[in-house]
Amino acid sequence: MKEKKYKTIIIVLVVIIVLLLCPLCFILGMNYMKTTLPVDEEIKVDESVKADLLVNIEDIYNDYFLGEYPIDVKNLSNQELIGFGMYLAFNEKNGSLPMSSTILDEEVSKYLKDVKIKHANYLCPYDNESLYNYDENTKTYSYNENHGGHGGTGSIAVNRVLYVSDKLDEDTYTISVKIAYGNYCSDTCGPNNAYYATYEDALNGTNAVYGDPTSDNELTLTNSELRKISSSLKTYSFVFAKDNDNYKLVKVLDK
Repeated sequence: MKEKKYKTIIIVLVVIIVLLLCPLCFILGMNYMKTTLPVDEEIKVDESVKADLLVNIEDIYNDYFLGEYPIDVKNLSNQELIGFGMYLAFNEKNGSLPMSSTILDEEVSKYLKDVKIKHANYLCPYDNESLYNYDENTKTYSYNENHGGHGGTGSIAVNRVLYVSDKLDEDTYTISVKIAYGNYCSDTCGPNNAYYATYEDALNGTNAVYGDPTSDNELTLTNSELRKISSSLKTYSFVFAKDNDNYKLVKVLDK
């Protein structure tokens, strides 16, 4: 009887020890896996996608919105959306008048996230008169023949972008850049002979950070020279959101 009792006690003790050791073994095993298994690589945006977005920043977003940063695309006015659509249709699609409203919708949706154009006459930024009339029946824009001729509002003919960093979050992809502003010109543009740290300086032709505004020579700002003046330039963060495998602009932050 005593021998049987001892066997029972031993079995109970073994069961208790096993129950106590199992959680400990599990924890040790998990820690071992953490230290020995390879950690997943950080998810990054493909370099070709980043390169394309940098081109869009310099050649499209800056070309049209430069001087308006910071911006949030959901706060853009309907006139700004129509104007951006016209800009894209003429410059990216080589469009001509009369212009279908569908082209504007398609082009704007490629570059801006979650915006919708309410088609209407497009007003001239210079005199606030209709520049392109919208026909609701044909869904097309045509030039307003009654709009008088005048000088343009002017623009920055050239800008240079220097990549700073990029960051991929769960919902957004942010590219930070520095911008060097070229000369501001209106009806005609002379040689681009200087670069500025701000839009206001470029507009006024003051405080050039590179080049000589009084020179008659065209200036080429190389990447190495751009890096040298980068400490004088402001940083802008372009925030994109993915939509059907395409990254579209959500906002531009002015740091």
